[in-house]
Amino acid sequence: MLTAALEWSVPILLFLCGIALIVAAKMNATTIKWGVGLCLLGVGYSLMLIRTESFSAIKPLGEDLLILSGIAICCHAFASKFKLRVLSIFDALIVLLALAAAAFSLFYFQSIRLESLSVLTGCAVLLILYLSRVKFGMRTASEWILISVFSFALVCLLMQAVEYICPRRRSQSWSME
Repeated sequence: MLTAALEWSVPILLFLCGIALIVAAKMNATTIKWGVGLCLLGVGYSLMLIRTESFSAIKPLGEDLLILSGIAICCHAFASKFKLRVLSIFDALIVLLALAAAAFSLFYFQSIRLESLSVLTGCAVLLILYLSRVKFGMRTASEWILISVFSFALVCLLMQAVEYICPRRRSQSWSME
């Protein structure tokens, strides 16, 4: 019971924070993109926790699309805060390439590990695309906090990617056998 509560706490919190930011946007806050992005992340993450009796590549690819889209929308909100030009075409290309790599991993290699690595990499590339364009001059405390949170998320994604690539973990099968 405790394990299930802990598993579900992250997607529920993401979704509730997203809803709160959407409601705040109705009260003239500029948080609609943050809210939508977090809601997509929460839904994508929660779908991962729902177990199915038989494997279908559609479910994980749907989860991946929601997660990648949520990250892309949060990156657009980040870009708005720092007055960066939004690169929607590049964002869509990154999302589609990561999704294609995830699909190839599932269908050809039958590897959940490679599918996860594809999504982690896509999310990391999106974060790098926006973080790398921020000018680090005089910034307010809230801007530094936002930069720090995005940087921390990037480091976490990169560390997870290293874990998936690490040779000692390869002996553990994540295939769909």
